[in-house]
Amino acid sequence: MISQREIPAQQPTALRWLRSTTLICATACCTVSAAAVDLPVELYGKLNVSRDEADTGASDWVNNDSRIGLKGEYQTSGGISVVYQVERGVDPVHGGTHIDTLLSTRNTYVGVKGAAGTFFFGAHDTPFKKSQGKIDLFNDTLGDIREILVGDVRARDSFGYHSPALGALKVQYMHVPSDSNFGASNSLSVAFEQGDLYLAVAIDSEMRKNERSVSRTRVYDSVRGTAQYTPGNWSIGAAIQRSEHVNAVGTDSETGFNLSASYRAGPFTLKGQYGASDIVAQRAGSLLLGVDWKVASSTRVFAYYWDYDESGFDDQAVSLGLEFKF
Repeated sequence: MISQREIPAQQPTALRWLRSTTLICATACCTVSAAAVDLPVELYGKLNVSRDEADTGASDWVNNDSRIGLKGEYQTSGGISVVYQVERGVDPVHGGTHIDTLLSTRNTYVGVKGAAGTFFFGAHDTPFKKSQGKIDLFNDTLGDIREILVGDVRARDSFGYHSPALGALKVQYMHVPSDSNFGASNSLSVAFEQGDLYLAVAIDSEMRKNERSVSRTRVYDSVRGTAQYTPGNWSIGAAIQRSEHVNAVGTDSETGFNLSASYRAGPFTLKGQYGASDIVAQRAGSLLLGVDWKVASSTRVFAYYWDYDESGFDDQAVSLGLEFKF
């Protein structure tokens, strides 16, 4: 069901000013320190906001996973380099009213890179999540495929490995150690990319997406296959997945899929997507139709229609938004 996002209560102005000042000072200190050791730093980010109107009356201005980050690679001797990234989610819509939405942790890690690949530690999207490639044409918006398929996990306290290109193949692996509440989690993907063709197979073993409370955290075993073909102005993608909710009693493996297609005509891209699944909810279906208008290389305006069905209950929503990347 499409639901309105809660807008937290307003925080005192002095407190918000203090937090903003602290953030600016910390950023300035990092910049000075980086200059002192000649550490390369790249600032990047994305702002994505929209007005979502749902027929249930849950309508609001919405932040679609906007973020800002710093990343870089520092060369050392012996062909080894240190890689790092610090990325935070920002909310330009409601972010100043609550600390939980002002700066949330996204992919943040440190590691080493060499001829054998990249080894890192921190918080990062799992190989299973990354294996979807670009088949989700409505990623980070109201109709994201996470509404019908599980596996959208950014694992914390994780150890990761990304292989170098092995011809057209790339391998990614992640291990999340056990804690006081859950056993160890593992994620593995193998991807093939050559020309216009992308293929991937991924496995999650007892992968958990940590929630605020242990009782709400779900653990899944999953297998996913993904394919995407992008000839010329066309893009055609498909994913099929089977998952089992392993920390629940009496559950069985369930199947879901997602199909997508788009066509680029000048600055406009027409796109559609359909998925169905029993994994997240019984008899869930998601249909999206939309258009992107690329105003500039860094800016697009988008509009789409979403029809979501769950066990016979049907909701619709329309969205108009703007995305700016830097």
